[in-house]
Amino acid sequence: MRKVAVVLLAIMVFALPAVYATGAHNEGEHEEGAEEGHGGPRIGYIGLEPGEEVDEHELEEYMERVMEEAYAKAKVDKIRFIIFALLFALVYLSFAKVKGVSEKLKSAIDWYTLGTVTAIIFLGLVIPSGIIITFFYKPLPTEAYHSVEAITNDAVLAFFRNLHNWSSELFLFLMMLHSARAISTRTYLGKRKIIWVTGALLLIISWLSFLAGTFMRADQEALEGFEHMMYAFSLVPLGSYVSNFFSGDLAVMKLTAFHIGLTTFAILLLTAPHVLMRKVYLQVQRRWKKAAVYSAVLTVFLVMQSLFMEAPFIQGLEGEHTVAGIEVTKPPWPIYFLVTGENLFGATTMVVMPVLVFLPLLIFPFLVERLPLDSRKRVRAGELLYYAGAFFVLAISYWAAAGKIVPHIFH
Repeated sequence: MRKVAVVLLAIMVFALPAVYATGAHNEGEHEEGAEEGHGGPRIGYIGLEPGEEVDEHELEEYMERVMEEAYAKAKVDKIRFIIFALLFALVYLSFAKVKGVSEKLKSAIDWYTLGTVTAIIFLGLVIPSGIIITFFYKPLPTEAYHSVEAITNDAVLAFFRNLHNWSSELFLFLMMLHSARAISTRTYLGKRKIIWVTGALLLIISWLSFLAGTFMRADQEALEGFEHMMYAFSLVPLGSYVSNFFSGDLAVMKLTAFHIGLTTFAILLLTAPHVLMRKVYLQVQRRWKKAAVYSAVLTVFLVMQSLFMEAPFIQGLEGEHTVAGIEVTKPPWPIYFLVTGENLFGATTMVVMPVLVFLPLLIFPFLVERLPLDSRKRVRAGELLYYAGAFFVLAISYWAAAGKIVPHIFH
């Protein structure tokens, strides 16, 4: 029963939306009213100044195609956000002591294995697949796009690239569900606060690593996201140091070092104390066999998905790179909440939004313990606050996915 439940959850999150991914959906033209422009459309490179101008007719066809792909992907992502919300609701109901519901859910799915399964997916799939494709990746602004294009055109390498992408997305989502389980079982307060803090840091660093990985694709979506982030950093105090650091001939090399070296090292460094703390270690000991079974089922699913579903990559202009100076894409699903902030309050919010989302998560146990309530009401209030925040982030992400593409830093 539990194996079946895990398979169904995986299919719901990652396979069901694929049914809708084959069609394109253009929901409107590029919106006018951008903020101050920063140059016309030219051939673009990560970290470098734009190159030569683009033929107007060719550019118009390119923008139309890319926008159609973006809206098709956004339609898939809307389905994902709904499913994510349902799965968060399942975790909540599993521990809410709802008569006739909670016990059945807990007997169908062992939520306590989520942490171990997440680690196995990371160590067994994310890292190995990433290492393989890195051997064939060229971390130079003028070569990155073409190297990824070559990887996608090779059947074996394309499989490992697909596997790296899909397993990375699953890894992030499993971490989110794992945090929800910790909240619902109230294992984040008292002496366990340090366990929560290390777990929150793991999630934050993993998200940053995912963000850097999307830039490394060097396709149109990556270029636009990179331009937005660097421009946003240039608008906040001391942010120019970041934007300047990730500029120039070594920009992609630095992104690669951050994605592969720094974040992977930090994740492994934080995982050790997180797992070896006595309470967590005992849970791992008791449930490692179930976790291994769940991980094997998910691995089979991810392998099949990687064989038949291509990871995101937007083909550029024929014989050229991508185009700087336009905004015609939508981001990967873990980054949509940034777009919501940008749409409402401008580009600077792209730097502010991660702080507003991740800082409360990091200090959450300390905030809950300071609530002026008795211990029983305090943990109940903490649970409600957490799920309210989670559903809010999912809701604003859905809103960004459902909305039109809005230009901000380019006309």
